[in-house]
Amino acid sequence: GLLALAISTLFFAGAWPLTKQAIAAGTTPSWFGAGRAGLSCAGTALLLAVLGRFRVPGRADVPAILAVGVLQVAGYFALAHEAVAWVSAGRTAILANTTTVWIVPLSLLVLHEAIPVRRWLAAGLGLAGIAVLASPWSIDWRSGPVVVGHLFLLGAALSWSLAIVVTRLAPPRLSMLQLLPWCFLVAAGLLGPLAWLHAPDGSFGTEPISWIALTFIGFIAGPVGTWGIM
Repeated sequence: GLLALAISTLFFAGAWPLTKQAIAAGTTPSWFGAGRAGLSCAGTALLLAVLGRFRVPGRADVPAILAVGVLQVAGYFALAHEAVAWVSAGRTAILANTTTVWIVPLSLLVLHEAIPVRRWLAAGLGLAGIAVLASPWSIDWRSGPVVVGHLFLLGAALSWSLAIVVTRLAPPRLSMLQLLPWCFLVAAGLLGPLAWLHAPDGSFGTEPISWIALTFIGFIAGPVGTWGIM
């Protein structure tokens, strides 16, 4: 578990600077999120087919597919990719992954887990680290887009946390790796129409960095990072 978490941290951390560069080069945030979900669906399906592990999910897998597809992927992508247009890549990487803010109280209230004192202390230490790294005193709170961007990032973390809670409440029959193509398919089905409605004149950009970022994150960083977390 710790190895998977470390791998996910590296891939997700590297994804945000690339995403920032792609958006700066003219990529529409909502289109980038939709394209990323679509490529991740294709990439994970191809990988599982090569490994001989591609499976059609059953009824017991539906709650996890919907939770991850709607909340962890679609909701997270929609909020975080819009926010990165207004917030620095470094701060985005920190705040978009602050599930600690939400998951500890949700574990207590929803899952009814007994949370030992050391875990509360660890969560408090983690939040203190987030405060130092995010340095809220350096944020221009007078800028509407900047404030909204930070709220979007906290909302993205909440959406991810809710997905974790659902998968804990209703564990799937198949492994999370086998469910990933279906999760990304659900997300792409939601993000595609949302991108078209939100930015009908948007695009994936014309600069090489836009396509490099989308391909790397969609085919490699996103699927590997999501699998490791789950």
